[in-house]
Amino acid sequence: MPIFEQLEAAVGPLLPGIIVAAIFIVGIIGLRIRYRGDALVDQLKRPGVILYVYVMLVALTVLAKLYWLPGYRFVYLLSLFVLVLAVLLAVSVAFFDMFMGRVRQIAVPAILRDVMMLVIYIVVIIIIIGQHGVDITSIVTTSAVLTAVIGFALQDLLSNIISGLAIEIERPFKVGDFVKFNDQEGRVLEINWRSTKIFTLHHDIVIIPNSVATKSAIINFTAPTRMHRRNVKIGLRYEVAPNRARESLLKAARGVEGVLTDPHPYVQLVAYADFSINYVVYFFITDMPAREKIQNRVMTRIWYQLRRDGLSVPFPIRDINMRHVTAEDDEKESNRHLAENVALLRKVPFLEPLSEAELNTLAPRLRTEFYAEGESIIRQGQPGSSFYIITDGKVAVSIREGEDGPERQVTTLETHNFFGEMSLMTGEQRSATVRATQDCELCVIDKNAFGDIVKNNEALVEAISQRLLARRQELKAAREESESSTAEIAPDEQKSLMGRIKNFFQL
Repeated sequence: MPIFEQLEAAVGPLLPGIIVAAIFIVGIIGLRIRYRGDALVDQLKRPGVILYVYVMLVALTVLAKLYWLPGYRFVYLLSLFVLVLAVLLAVSVAFFDMFMGRVRQIAVPAILRDVMMLVIYIVVIIIIIGQHGVDITSIVTTSAVLTAVIGFALQDLLSNIISGLAIEIERPFKVGDFVKFNDQEGRVLEINWRSTKIFTLHHDIVIIPNSVATKSAIINFTAPTRMHRRNVKIGLRYEVAPNRARESLLKAARGVEGVLTDPHPYVQLVAYADFSINYVVYFFITDMPAREKIQNRVMTRIWYQLRRDGLSVPFPIRDINMRHVTAEDDEKESNRHLAENVALLRKVPFLEPLSEAELNTLAPRLRTEFYAEGESIIRQGQPGSSFYIITDGKVAVSIREGEDGPERQVTTLETHNFFGEMSLMTGEQRSATVRATQDCELCVIDKNAFGDIVKNNEALVEAISQRLLARRQELKAAREESESSTAEIAPDEQKSLMGRIKNFFQL
């Protein structure tokens, strides 16, 4: 038989497969050009490579038909198996990634699509084998025994695969969720055939078999919402009234970074214990991985707030300290403390008009407050009637233009600087937000303490008003980076301020 007739006889049965392969190769090349640079191109590489393998097998099939007839049938069936695999992979990309993913915006789990493609592939291969004269019954009988042996040996693996399918169908969690399996918790990195990988807060990757995941209690901290309730337990002395305790604890929880304002934090009295009345502070967060940091902030803020409110946590111990203190020692300590406060007040420019007697009257009425790093001391727009002197630490002063405008830091204040003088003297709303940038100790003067000093002393009010206006112009110049602080104070402006001071103190 002439060689051309032999080639025609060898290529004839392969012609339908060659046409199918050519169509898919052209289609894949077109899609790779159309979606160049897209992630879809990477998914098209595998079916493209397998199609090129099929072309090589076609050439081997033709050579086997010509020169190695006993191996022809095997190579021919192998080429069909490879062609079917390439076509199914290409169809999978087109259907699941392009149609379902891009057009319908539906994400089909990878494990589910793999199972579907595997089942279709096995069915098609069985049909092909049957059409080429292979006894399907003997294969099924043999494969049933073989499957039983393999299934017994790989029962754990099969259990994980089936559990993986259950996870993908039921969807108790998905990639990116923050979950907990028994004592392991972290963010889900991957869900595959065998296992689920999570990235823990310790920066470890934990691989959990799917069969274990489906049998254990699962807590999904991301669904249905990211909001979760946390709590801090604390005991306070019996002398502290419950309502006062709740007010102090709520002030501590509000404004902490990471704590939601809606729902609001709340406090519950839970027990009358041996040494204390026990309370639980409940608050809500959305950043579950950062819960320990947020809880630390709340507990730290509670200490500072209790200290400012004159409250303390009782010790379940008995301390007996004996120290003999004479009246003379008490007087020396009191005089030393008074002298320190007077020296501190002298460093405040707008208090310069106060006489020595007035400073000595005001000094004992100072109180000390402590603020934690990051805590807001006063907030812009809030009412106030107190004045602060920094005795230790540093604060940042910020202003906000409009209700929804961004907050802008204008200056920082350190030891012996002061703020809040206009609210002390006039009761006006705070004009800026002052936030501690490190732990701070502040001396506080309130309206009641200062009212006795300015009472029936108009000359003192006039002198203080002049200094307040001068300081206001200095601050305005600093904010606007201008020279407006050198402008003279208008008489009407000073008169208006004096009137507000008198009205506030009811002079």
